[in-house]
Amino acid sequence: MSFSPVPPPVNGPVGPLERGLAVLRELTRLAAHEGRTTVRPGDLVRGTGLARSVVDRVVGTLEQLGYVTLDGRDIGLAVRLMELGNAYLAASGLPAALGPFAERLADGLDESVSVAVPDGGGVRFVVQVTRRRTMSLAFRIGDLLPAERCSPGALFAAEWSGADWAAWRARRAEDPLNTAFPAVPPRHRPAFGEDFEARVKEAARDGWAVDDQLIEPGLVAVSVPVRDASGRIVCAVNVVSHTSRHDVDSLRAAVLGPLGAELPAMEAALTARRPRPAAWGASGVSGVSGVSVASVAPAAPAAGDSGTAVGEDPARMAKRELGAGFLQSLARGLAVLRALGGGMAPGLVGAGPGGGRGGG
Repeated sequence: MSFSPVPPPVNGPVGPLERGLAVLRELTRLAAHEGRTTVRPGDLVRGTGLARSVVDRVVGTLEQLGYVTLDGRDIGLAVRLMELGNAYLAASGLPAALGPFAERLADGLDESVSVAVPDGGGVRFVVQVTRRRTMSLAFRIGDLLPAERCSPGALFAAEWSGADWAAWRARRAEDPLNTAFPAVPPRHRPAFGEDFEARVKEAARDGWAVDDQLIEPGLVAVSVPVRDASGRIVCAVNVVSHTSRHDVDSLRAAVLGPLGAELPAMEAALTARRPRPAAWGASGVSGVSGVSVASVAPAAPAAGDSGTAVGEDPARMAKRELGAGFLQSLARGLAVLRALGGGMAPGLVGAGPGGGRGGG
């Protein structure tokens, strides 16, 4: 699962957590989109803009928590990192609620089907059911696509506020070729923003949106919104094909009927889903969904072995044991993120690292 390519702020009251996420984001970007199995500290300094001393402390803490591996100066991602990426999938309940519908639609249409959610000015896929076609792109669960280059984006943008549109225009002005979105090929030339705004108006009017080869030549897609009980769009179901099978008009004619027939049941399943609640403990960290900082902090000496009190914060104990290089606020923040998901939920579709073709 990919993190957003947009660097977060790295100062403020939760600076260590933000800096830790910035390092993880750059690590995943280099691994997922440049094929780098390991990186050097200098790569992370250049990619994050953080000082080398900060990167060293963050990497040392992440290594103690089991999220990265160290071999000399080589830094790699550890398998435990999957628990952070899967936390949203488990907590939202979307894959479990809508995955069976995506499977049924893919079987009936013999086309790839995905479920997408909005993320700022972009779109992320949380369910993928693929049918192998002659398309060069292979999207992974969690990859971020620019809203203007996929059909779900037009649906989500129909509910944007003025501030959302201003942020989108600022991003487009800063990055007109989409180079900050490594999951999609960069544009050869800037596109006109008015084209996307016109497609958003059409999507709001029609109740569906299309992608006519916006991501790559040959890829066409049709999306419909899935709404909650208040009428707000929560996600979109997306059917993707290739021009060797359909043009965008024939795909729309083939899939809108089956999608419309499934929508009431999908929206009922969305309303009935049970996202995992955050059962906050007295400390605000220990006890979130029944998981404490101890689950992500390295083992500390037992009470009596080093004079520590029973019930003492495990992150603080680890800090005392490992010294100033251990960032206990980073450990606590990652514990909260992990605990919000409460572990993997049954029925996750496409949540593994393989991913598939499900853009559009």
